[in-house]
Amino acid sequence: MPRPLDDGQVELLLGQLRGLRDRAIVLLMLPASPRRRPLRVQPLPDCAKFVSTPEYAPRLRARREVEQTLALDAAQRGWDREVERHRCTSDRIDKLLADLGLPAHPEGKAENISP
Repeated sequence: MPRPLDDGQVELLLGQLRGLRDRAIVLLMLPASPRRRPLRVQPLPDCAKFVSTPEYAPRLRARREVEQTLALDAAQRGWDREVERHRCTSDRIDKLLADLGLPAHPEGKAENISP
């Protein structure tokens, strides 16, 4: 009978799953554990090894919008490092979309990123 995974092993496994190619959400069940529950992992677009497909573009655009909103909020609070971090992630998403030959935002939707 397999032993249940402890929290450290789960974190290690989740860290490895974040690097999987083309995985929007990985569903994992902890084997032989009284705490069996699904865990969801969403790969980070700011990871250097993140690779995407056109099917994932709507999620990338949604994440880009969240990053821009967080950058605006950080700018209003005077958190310059956070602004830079969120803008870098947003720029990375722009590059991923450009590499796929897709626009950063859907047609007809204006973009507003000024504070």
